[in-house]
Amino acid sequence: MTGLSSSVLRAWERRHNLLEPERLEGGHRLYTELDLRTIRRVNELLQDGRTIGEIAAIGREKLLSLEERKVEPENQREDQNRLQEFASKLVVAARALDHLQFDEILDSAFAMFRTDRVIREVVHPAAVEVGELWAAGELSIAAEHMLSAALISRIDRLRQGLTASSKRARLVVCACPSGEQHELGILILSLFIESAGYRVAYLGRDLPLDELKQAAEQLDAKAVCLSVKLKRTLMLHQPDLEKLSKSWAGRIRLHLGGPGVIGYRPTIESSQVHTWPPDFTLQTFLDKLFITNDS
Repeated sequence: MTGLSSSVLRAWERRHNLLEPERLEGGHRLYTELDLRTIRRVNELLQDGRTIGEIAAIGREKLLSLEERKVEPENQREDQNRLQEFASKLVVAARALDHLQFDEILDSAFAMFRTDRVIREVVHPAAVEVGELWAAGELSIAAEHMLSAALISRIDRLRQGLTASSKRARLVVCACPSGEQHELGILILSLFIESAGYRVAYLGRDLPLDELKQAAEQLDAKAVCLSVKLKRTLMLHQPDLEKLSKSWAGRIRLHLGGPGVIGYRPTIESSQVHTWPPDFTLQTFLDKLFITNDS
């Protein structure tokens, strides 16, 4: 009925908690109508380009609740309007300090659209707007922190749901340098790098550069990605970043991105640090992630 092997069904049950079959006395599984509906919904999303890890992060209950009322948009404008609505709802929930609404909104968005699109058109614009409102004094620090924590938690769940890459896959270190507390951007980048089939060692925020150097070399990393939101953080670390990139010449490619690099790119690029503006495309980034013979 499903076209799936028993081993796949068991994996969806044990590893991803998507199926809840009854167990007969002899140990056999008796799948229910809800299990069958879940399997069909999962298959729809897999055919849409989702990974089983992404789908598992949505959860069985949300998959089933959205199944009957899922409406296919007739055109791209309807897609965009719906995604913008999700982003706006996140901002409204942040104003109200309604952390329960965060999960409801994100569950619905990720169930209806591909992960990359939700991040690009819901998560990112909502985070930016909340940050701007906080900077303008129109939103509390508590609201900004609450939304950031919810988004970071969701992205981390998506990362945890990914199928482990081969141990032979090239490894990328991702982190924020010391003094940088904003980790959402680098966490999202880590998710996309892992989704592309590479291994990621995520070292989080506020990491001293000497510790970064030691870790990257010990792990035999092939690329290091850092995120800087504040220009003053970049100015503080710029001399050391230049030294670090030169010490890794021909071995490890150092990437630097985030709002903090705007206006400083020519100076940094002269030291072989690869800098990326906030609007870079993922495929272009992946094409230049590692050192090649012709780069």
